Amino acid sequence: MWKSKGLEKTEIEKVMNHIHITSILQGEELELNVAKNCAELIVDMWNKVFISKKVIGVVVGTELNNLAVTITSE
Repeated sequence: MWKSKGLEKTEIEKVMNHIHITSILQGEELELNVAKNCAELIVDMWNKVFISKKVIGVVVGTELNNLAVTITSE
């Protein structure tokens, strides 16, 4: 479906593999900068763990309601 809309593989992976920071932290009320720091920490860990798998972690979103982490192929 998404490929027929012209999306690249990495764009599709980012959507399929994402998880919202508020879900990871079970809906705890956070300041945006704390949530962003958590997202960056998760991505840093993923990038170390998955380096041999040729995937990278990425932070997506800019606000608390859409801030997420995802993995995608390089």
